[in-house]
Amino acid sequence: MAYKTEKTYSTWLRRFIYFMRKCRRSSVDYTKESSFLTYLALQRNVSPNT
Repeated sequence: MAYKTEKTYSTWLRRFIYFMRKCRRSSVDYTKESSFLTYLALQRNVSPNT
């Protein structure tokens, strides 16, 4: 894997962990993944292809 790709994946993982920490632990489930992706698309203007 290219270094830049690896760095990008690491950044997205950190952002996901940060997002999940804002959620209450009892409410963490797979629907939160969908919420995170929606957040990226609507609030952060990330391309769906990302």
